[in-house]
Amino acid sequence: LFYSEKIPMKCAALCALLLFVAVELEAAPASQKGQLPFSITTRLDRTAIWVGDSLEYTIQVIHPRSVQFVVDDLKKENLSLPPFVLRAIRAEERDWRDDKKLFEVVLLLTTYESGKPELVVPPVALYYFRRDGSVSEKEARAQAIRIPPQKIALRSTLPGGQAKLREFKQVHPVDPTYAIGALVLGLIGMGFVGSRVAARLWHAVHRDKVIKRPVSRRMRERWLKEGLQRIRQMAKEPAKDSPIFYAEIGQFVRQYLTEWLDVEARGLTPGEAEQALQAAGCNGAFAQRVRTVLEQCEAAQYGKRDGSPPGNDQQASLIDSLEQAIKMSPRAR
Repeated sequence: LFYSEKIPMKCAALCALLLFVAVELEAAPASQKGQLPFSITTRLDRTAIWVGDSLEYTIQVIHPRSVQFVVDDLKKENLSLPPFVLRAIRAEERDWRDDKKLFEVVLLLTTYESGKPELVVPPVALYYFRRDGSVSEKEARAQAIRIPPQKIALRSTLPGGQAKLREFKQVHPVDPTYAIGALVLGLIGMGFVGSRVAARLWHAVHRDKVIKRPVSRRMRERWLKEGLQRIRQMAKEPAKDSPIFYAEIGQFVRQYLTEWLDVEARGLTPGEAEQALQAAGCNGAFAQRVRTVLEQCEAAQYGKRDGSPPGNDQQASLIDSLEQAIKMSPRAR
């Protein structure tokens, strides 16, 4: 009885195995028939990015003309690629060689992830369907191509191994020898700089000034005598040299005021020379006489002439005025 019950069980198992093999053999040609030759290429425009940088991810699929991809689903709101943010997407299809077409999808991504050495772009699914009359209605339904994930390195502006905030660090003891040496060297440097500054200040304060030594009365009288003698000699020369004569007198008077009375009169007009003498405390009559002499010299040099040169009487009168002014002048300072 036991033997007779076992035979139907074996027959049932064998029939089930044969049925399974028949189903698989039937599905194999159908699956091979539905497969299409796709050539998929992916490309990243850079191998590493910084946090916040833009990344361009390009997907290219070369497919037969009987395949048409679904473009309506390729929108920013329909795609989620964490940890990346999809900023823009562009999809286009154009003709390719060997009677095929190229479907290209360009994704503009960015990320704000940090603290990782690399990131992974998630897989992307591209949907398509066939427009071939040889396939059945079931096979014409939309199918998907899964684009594998892509890795990219992530760079950070923070240096590696940076200590965390409030991280405790042990303070190493300082060798007293090094501390004393640094202090001594610092004091030597400061002393050197201080000595140079003090020396410059001392030289600036105690700089030797030019001391004008007073000229003796004998030298003063000798200079006056030689100057008046030269002027008298020029007065005896022909009248055609009269401008030189008056220029000599004017220069003599201004030099006398500058050298002996310490009144800088070489660049002053007669009126300004008079004011300078009065400001220096000289006698008003003396200042007036000096002005008269200088005005006569300038009038003879630069004044409008009537065609006849100045006579000897005018020159002699000017010399007398000059001698009277010198006699009225105070002593040299």
